[in-house]
Amino acid sequence: MPAHALPERAARAALAAHFTPGQLADDLDQSTPAEVWERRVHLDDTGHLAQYRPQEELAQAQLSCPFVIPSDAVWPTTLTDLALRGVLGEGDAADVMQD
Repeated sequence: MPAHALPERAARAALAAHFTPGQLADDLDQSTPAEVWERRVHLDDTGHLAQYRPQEELAQAQLSCPFVIPSDAVWPTTLTDLALRGVLGEGDAADVMQD
């Protein structure tokens, strides 16, 4: 991981704060979360993403609750199963809940 790259947890939190799973699924299949975040920041003409501070925001959020990622031991295996079945990344959470 390059020195400037975000840790996986911070990159995933930043992506989750700004994009839906459907907007990220293809990119995350091919690149690390940190690479996807960096690419999105670079492509953002508004500068909004460049102003966001993922590590600081994650630290603040974790004061009240943990941000769990797939590599954590407590990650629910059912979420991985849903992703493998193609449920995650197609539509938003409301669409999944209605099925």
